[in-house]
Amino acid sequence: MYQRRTININRVVKLLQGAGRSGASIPDLLDQCDIPRQLLDDPDGTIERDTFIKMMLLIMQQTLSLIHISEPTRQEAIS
Repeated sequence: MYQRRTININRVVKLLQGAGRSGASIPDLLDQCDIPRQLLDDPDGTIERDTFIKMMLLIMQQTLSLIHISEPTRQEAIS
């Protein structure tokens, strides 16, 4: 029988903390992934692996966008 894997909420919290330090919006991430905020306080809480992967992809998109926006570009380096 196929058993769906879940991710412990503590791992999710650590991922969100790192994302927040990088400038990502934690409330937006939780909303986009349909994760209730109360779940972050439940030490036995879990989310589906697919939800965790979606969150990681969203974090990468947000943080890479922030890096791109904040990094000055030098035309001579591009040419």
